[in-house]
Amino acid sequence: MLRGSTRRAAEAGAVTAARAPRRLQPCGSHGAYQRHVKAGETPCDACRDANAAYMKARRDAWPGHLNRAVRSAKARQVALRLLAERYPVEFEALRETARREAGLR
Repeated sequence: MLRGSTRRAAEAGAVTAARAPRRLQPCGSHGAYQRHVKAGETPCDACRDANAAYMKARRDAWPGHLNRAVRSAKARQVALRLLAERYPVEFEALRETARREAGLR
């Protein structure tokens, strides 16, 4: 399906040049990491390192990189700590009940 200017050019009878095939990125790059993942492969060490560096650069470029779920989890931890300090007996009883229900005791 053609869209936008390509569709209009085809309707006008214009000859469009064929795109050159994309060059595959070599291992050790973010693009190659994506290729491994899309192919269902385990990325090689070089690609994993390149992807980690790419993702770190993205996070560092945006100071507010902590997403909403992470901030929410941190707030939950603070609230739990405060509750444990204010109501130690009740908190410990609830924690023990939860551990038992989870099969940890």
